[in-house]
Amino acid sequence: FGQRLAARGALDGDGAPDLVVSAIADTGAVYVYAARPGGPSLTPTLQRAAPVAGQDFGYGIAASR
Repeated sequence: FGQRLAARGALDGDGAPDLVVSAIADTGAVYVYAARPGGPSLTPTLQRAAPVAGQDFGYGIAASR
């Protein structure tokens, strides 16, 4: 968890930058954590798992609006 990080703008449109985190171990997944006063949320607002295990899903991430 946390092999790659990206923070770029407000992906949810609220004006506060959100955090994108990858977890490439096992099957691979990408998590988006919304910005909140005092830091990012503790639970992901969006989670996507690899469609096929072993494909390095989330190895390279970039965030853009």
